[in-house]
Amino acid sequence: MKKKFDLGIILFAYNEDGNLSILLKKIFDTFNDHSQIQKVFISICIQGSKSSLDEVKNFNKNNDLLINKFKIIYSYHTQPIGIKEAFKDSFLNLPKNINTFLTMDCDLNHNPIDSKPFFEKINDGIDVIVGSRYCRGGKIIGMPIWKRTLSISFNKIISIILRFNIIDKTSGYRLIRHDNLLDIINKTNSHGFPFYSEFLFYLKKDNKKLLELPITFNKRTIGVSKMRIFRTVLDYLYLFYLIFFKIKK
Repeated sequence: MKKKFDLGIILFAYNEDGNLSILLKKIFDTFNDHSQIQKVFISICIQGSKSSLDEVKNFNKNNDLLINKFKIIYSYHTQPIGIKEAFKDSFLNLPKNINTFLTMDCDLNHNPIDSKPFFEKINDGIDVIVGSRYCRGGKIIGMPIWKRTLSISFNKIISIILRFNIIDKTSGYRLIRHDNLLDIINKTNSHGFPFYSEFLFYLKKDNKKLLELPITFNKRTIGVSKMRIFRTVLDYLYLFYLIFFKIKK
């Protein structure tokens, strides 16, 4: 019999009005009947719009499923605090005894149902499962060309520099089993989108076994993307600097 465990879901949202309640419902539908998961702790770092905070509060108040299997935890910041700090904030609000974590975007690019095959692999001894748009079977629906070009380019550059065998290193959709994830978070230096790649690199450096499985990446339908071309390029240039002068040492 497979051992049961608690799952911690790490989420962070900046001005995601309308998306959060849909995502929470999808999470409930996906994991409510998962026989191996005892309890699901959903930790959300909410930033920006107070309407997003109210949306989560109302969902938390009105959903009877919370009584049994699910618990929603949230924090609120009026201004964006950066991806690294939001990730850390969400992580620190989870119970300390959890060692299995699912991370995903709050803009509905990721569908929780795609994570179901991840759990079989993590039970087979894989430590980190990356939900990949670019491995065989992965799909992208509606991503703008400029964003897709940047994503593919940065993934290829990092692969060449670090000889990294994960194709989609910029994906934020991951299932991670780790007993001291805070140590990995604190090692990273990037605060924007490159945090995902640097974080994955340190997991690999920590001798964790990594595997990527296909997901379908869906176009955002509510709200606008937070990615800005110029800022993102600068952030990745900083990551490349870190790779050459700090990370590879």
